[in-house]
Amino acid sequence: MVEYVDSAEELAGNLAAVRDDLCQDASTMPDSEVQAIAAWAWRARLENRIFRGRDSAVFLHRLALDAVRQWHNEADAIALFVLLQDMHGHTPGKRFALDFKAMRDAGLTRQSIPRLRAARRTLEAVGLVRLVGNYRAGSVHQTFTLARLRNTGDDGEGIVHIGKPALNR
Repeated sequence: MVEYVDSAEELAGNLAAVRDDLCQDASTMPDSEVQAIAAWAWRARLENRIFRGRDSAVFLHRLALDAVRQWHNEADAIALFVLLQDMHGHTPGKRFALDFKAMRDAGLTRQSIPRLRAARRTLEAVGLVRLVGNYRAGSVHQTFTLARLRNTGDDGEGIVHIGKPALNR
């Protein structure tokens, strides 16, 4: 409903009408509660946090992009990071396998498997992807989780606590 109105007030009016039509005793939900729900939904709309299937936003943190840009395979790593955020970033701590052949077969990427492996190593090196489960022959792929970088200073230093990569461009 929030997608089809032009103001929080219009949304509150529509929600009150739904309340009046569907609730046996509309007095159990006061107008103040309806207005609070409308205000919350309106804020979510303004902040682009209304999700319905594929019609939703993907969150990308600028510190993550800055950290990846230092690497020679930045484009591949950013492409993989965006794909992982798209598929798994909406669930913090979600574990997932990185089966590059399956990803290619599903049409999620056209990058070669060696380039995808290198991109994954870059994302691991900067701390955006963490290995959380080891491979077991014939049964389980390696499992990973997404991680957020933490800025420890105004200049961005301290984002990556490993040696800086050589700039081989």
